[in-house]
Amino acid sequence: LRGQVRLDVPDLAWLGPLFDGNLHSGGSLHLEAGLLGTRDAPRLQGNARGNNLRVALLDQGVTLEQGELAVRFEPQAVVIERFDFVAPYSRKPKDPLLSGYRLPRQAGHLSATGRLSLLDDAAQLSVQAEGLPLAQRADRWLLVSGRAQATNAGKTIFVSGDMAADAGLVTHLPTNRPRLADDVRLVGQTPPEASAFSRVVGFNLELGEHFYLRAMGLESRLSGGLAISGAADEPLQASGTIATQNGIIEVYGQRLEVERGMINFQGPLDDPGLNILALRKGLAVEAGVEVSGTAHHPVTQLVSTPNVPDAEKLSWIALGRLPESGGVDASLLLAAAGNAIGGSSGSSIGRTIGVDELSLHQIETADAQQSQAVTVGKRLSSRAYLSYEQDLANSGGFAKFSYTLTPRLTVVTRTGTGINSGVSDAIDLFYSFRFY
Repeated sequence: LRGQVRLDVPDLAWLGPLFDGNLHSGGSLHLEAGLLGTRDAPRLQGNARGNNLRVALLDQGVTLEQGELAVRFEPQAVVIERFDFVAPYSRKPKDPLLSGYRLPRQAGHLSATGRLSLLDDAAQLSVQAEGLPLAQRADRWLLVSGRAQATNAGKTIFVSGDMAADAGLVTHLPTNRPRLADDVRLVGQTPPEASAFSRVVGFNLELGEHFYLRAMGLESRLSGGLAISGAADEPLQASGTIATQNGIIEVYGQRLEVERGMINFQGPLDDPGLNILALRKGLAVEAGVEVSGTAHHPVTQLVSTPNVPDAEKLSWIALGRLPESGGVDASLLLAAAGNAIGGSSGSSIGRTIGVDELSLHQIETADAQQSQAVTVGKRLSSRAYLSYEQDLANSGGFAKFSYTLTPRLTVVTRTGTGINSGVSDAIDLFYSFRFY
């Protein structure tokens, strides 16, 4: 073959939607090269240049613009001499967790160089990112910097690199979609063919000083790093630890402090070990939840200091006080109160009306009769708690204010009429101790 090839594309706007509706493109491309080789093995010798290139990933809110591309065609190889893009930042998410982070003055940057051999299909690609936005959405916002390399030798692709998160905020974690078991085959469908390429991965990922998570009731800064590896068709493996910093988690409608939040990776990437302890602090009994085991097989238990029965632990977590009455009924009531107060639901009754306690329970009136009452309570601070109890059968009700002086000493004031003893105006001083 002998000839000349010349290509001028003044506007590449049609190229992006051709591949995906969420992909927009722009810019111009010019190619001028000589045609040589044979019909079965054609070759180009010349250059291609792209100017003012633009690529927009609409679903991720990421735009690469001011792109420059320079490709040299050799008889035995294709060389990427220049591949540069500028990635401007959209507005930072309005989230208190990111209040201390300021966007860099200069936009992010992406560059790459590479070479593809036409003799043995060996390839090499090097990528460098500086403050590159990978996602700029309301639920996922991430800037990264680092280097990555990919090489192809024979039928094996080697991927390596070191990446660090400059800043990030994740407010929604994708859940696993249901899928058929591996041994299920659908009649009439041909199973996908196995790839002819195998891959070897050796990648390091570091979380910087401004990576935050607000999802599944947890809000915290995450720190640490992972070394990700994998060979052939085996699942990806990871080693390292991700830890929470100054974390808060919502359990039974209450915000617990994460005393210990460690996710340890020593095996499959999707099944790390869990070592999490969250407590409601500042009360006479500091109760909370401890999670151990792995992501696939977590083990959850209630804990407290000092140690008390589980019904009382749940009461201290959900209500911030002892249950009004013991027994099985109280345990069920506390579980129901915890669900009503909220758990992890964003549309819970307690959160909607802004209270910490909302419960329905039985009381004994002054004439020894049983009646139903509803209690609404609000914790004003770690020491102060205000509640109001209303008799549903009568017009009486009373307000109660509790203040914890020490872990053992509490002052309680009451005022109201119509429940239990008719008129109730009192101030009490309680000293508590425990023995088993």
